[in-house]
Amino acid sequence: LFNANDGGVWINDDAGAGVKWKPVSDGLASTENYHAGQSPIKKDRMGAGTQDNGELYYDAGGWYTNRGGDYTATYAFDYQNSNMFYYPSSNSRRVGVTGGSQNLNFPFTTDKNTLMEFTLLKKNTAFAASSDVWKTDNLSSNPPSWTKISSINESIKAICSSPSDANVVYVVTSSGKVFRSDNALGTSASFNQVSTAPASTTSKASIAVIKATPNIVYMSCGSKVYRSPDKGVTWTLTSTGLPATYFNKMY
Repeated sequence: LFNANDGGVWINDDAGAGVKWKPVSDGLASTENYHAGQSPIKKDRMGAGTQDNGELYYDAGGWYTNRGGDYTATYAFDYQNSNMFYYPSSNSRRVGVTGGSQNLNFPFTTDKNTLMEFTLLKKNTAFAASSDVWKTDNLSSNPPSWTKISSINESIKAICSSPSDANVVYVVTSSGKVFRSDNALGTSASFNQVSTAPASTTSKASIAVIKATPNIVYMSCGSKVYRSPDKGVTWTLTSTGLPATYFNKMY
């Protein structure tokens, strides 16, 4: 018996009992990755959330499966422990490479677009984004506690903490609004809309800040990449010559 599914092809050779299924998918690109992440402190460790094929991670030359099914879409690593990674989406867990997991205790309803952002400047601080931005200053606690720091109330497609100033956090929403906070670590953080994205962000968007020149920000949306020289206020197309496709940064 053969079984072809969205995870590949499997063969059963125990007289149809259907017990001993063996994969025969070598050479087939049958796994769709929603989102990937790479550890910022262990460069050869990365992972991805897949469509119906569980969570995959790469370590020291090999690929492994940590969870099955639709366990996560988004995937992230922090700056504290390369042996732990995060599933911000539906299951909202922090998971160990060798097993075990902790509830992230998000105080909001998550979906497959829920994001997390970490900062090297304050390793125990993290931001979570869904329809608003939440912050924790005790990320390593089990579970962390969270404080709402925005009133955006719209699906968030991208979030980025400036690598040179953790107070500066950018957010891009599904309607193309670009918000920036200059006091994200403060007790009364605020986000202000600084511009509108130069192309559609309904499906996907990414945003990144240049560490050495923090006024320069890049955003991918609408299958192109744009550059801002003034912290997200104005945008200029910068991907001329590249194929028209969605460019997404890894988290």
